[in-house]
Amino acid sequence: MRCNGDGLVDSADLALWQQYYDPLPENTNTFWMGDWNEDGLVDSADLALWQQNYDPVGHTPEPATLALLALGRLVVLMRRCKRSW
Repeated sequence: MRCNGDGLVDSADLALWQQYYDPLPENTNTFWMGDWNEDGLVDSADLALWQQNYDPVGHTPEPATLALLALGRLVVLMRRCKRSW
C-alpha cells in the first residue's frame, strides 16, 4: 500500500484520508482519494489500513523489492561459482 504514489505510507497519505473523508458514499471515491480497501467509502476501515502500514521513516522495503534483491544476489553468486570452475 503506497497511497499517494510516493513510495511511502506516511503523514501525506493521512492528509489525503483526512481531506477526502467520506463515510457516506457522497462522492465517487478512489484509491488515490483514500479508499484504500476499495469499498467505495473513505472511512475508519481505510484509516486502519493506513495505521497498519504506517512507516514514518520509509525503511521497510516492499516484498517485490526484496525478491529482486534476492534474485540479483543469486545471479551474482552463480556467476562467481561458474568462473571458479
